[in-house]
Amino acid sequence: KEIFRDRTCIILFLLPVLIFPVLNLGISYISSGAAANSSDIKIAFINENDNTILNDYIYRDCPYNMEIHKGNSPFNSLENNDIDLIIKSSADNKIAFIYNSSNCSSLLTATKIGEDFEKYAITTEKSSYPEIINCSLENEKGKTADISSTVSTIISPILFILLLSQGSILFANDLFAGEKERKTIEILFLSGASRTKIYFGKIAALFTIEMLNGV
Repeated sequence: KEIFRDRTCIILFLLPVLIFPVLNLGISYISSGAAANSSDIKIAFINENDNTILNDYIYRDCPYNMEIHKGNSPFNSLENNDIDLIIKSSADNKIAFIYNSSNCSSLLTATKIGEDFEKYAITTEKSSYPEIINCSLENEKGKTADISSTVSTIISPILFILLLSQGSILFANDLFAGEKERKTIEILFLSGASRTKIYFGKIAALFTIEMLNGV
């Protein structure tokens, strides 16, 4: 009863239902956009064991027009943001998508291309390519991460802040309905403050709580 007494605030409970799918689509769009700017994608390609699937993907079937870096020091180029990622194929068909940990765009691009290549490797005819592919994400220091969990890692702080913000719903419900029920709203009006100031003053207080929760 306390929560639902102000029917206009019920929409606050519907926000998570709307926010999380939109957030998921938004992150996916951003990730796709980072890789969709194909003219901006510069990679270094290190194919130590001449992986056939990776060769076909890079040179024939990749949906992105990637520019392959020809320098001799790919890791220095990655650190200097001269390239977006390094794709490295090593022994036992291990393929690493190496990104610059200080560059979020590099991570998103590596994640998107890594996911796309994984799908490509899975859907490719097994009879033509019998190799078993093991893909991973790595930063420039060699720390590995699972591609499928990277997007969750990126959005988890955002989700955490959203969950914290839900705690302010109880404050929001009482901002105006509570004043009216306690008969204190008339006193506010008699104070000389305009309705606009009262409204935005309350919203500013709630916003402050939200920001503190976020921090």
